[in-house]
Amino acid sequence: MEAYQKLDAPFDITCCREIQLAIVDADHYPGTVSLELILIDTTAPKRAQSLGTVEVGGGSSALNLRFSVPRVTALRKFDQLKVVFHRRLLRADKSARIAIERFVFLP
Repeated sequence: MEAYQKLDAPFDITCCREIQLAIVDADHYPGTVSLELILIDTTAPKRAQSLGTVEVGGGSSALNLRFSVPRVTALRKFDQLKVVFHRRLLRADKSARIAIERFVFLP
């Protein structure tokens, strides 16, 4: 499962040291979902930068998942965010009950 967020204007990759993903977790299978945040430059072919994967704990709560932005990357700017929901094999047939509330860019 994937979610995309197009940005109104491109961001320079040096805009921030961290991006937080604010979510509401109502999943019934704690510890079986991880979220990956990927920065995408849609103006250049195959230009993307993964910021890594963070496991979601579980249990009807608001969480801020933290993703560090690397200082050295081939990506200079990004205009789209992609969130990939990685589900463990034992629950691959069940959707994740996780809502993305907002993205927070920290300088």
